[in-house]
Formats: sequence, C-alpha cells, structure tokens
Amino acid sequence: MSIIFPQGATIMLKKTDVEILDERFVELGQALQSNATIGELTKLAMACGLRLQVRIVPEGGADDEQE
Repeated sequence: MSIIFPQGATIMLKKTDVEILDERFVELGQALQSNATIGELTKLAMACGLRLQVRIVPEGGADDEQE
C-alpha cells in the first residue's frame, strides 16, 4: 500500500497481518470458484491457516452416509 502526495512524493506502507490474511482468503475464494486442483486449494488453505478436508460425492449430491 502506498500514499501519493500532490507534490509527487510517495510513502510505502507495510501491510498488516490482517491485510495479508485478507488477500489470502480472497485468493482461496477465487480458487474455489475455478478449476483449481486439490493440491492448489490445499496450499492456499494452509496459507490462511486452515486445514482443507475434501469429500467426494457422486454427481447430484447423493449421500449414502448415515449420521
């Protein structure tokens, strides 16, 4: 992030941990909506401090598992 003053001077600001995490969550969300591989999703989730669990179900969402 930077601030540009009318005189043309620029100050570079360091991103906060929250801003960095926010960017990672946005990237993960975009990947979830794309054709990303499980490996790519896992890597992005880990960068957000999350553990990704994947369950594969038949197309149509049928679930034979009893709860």
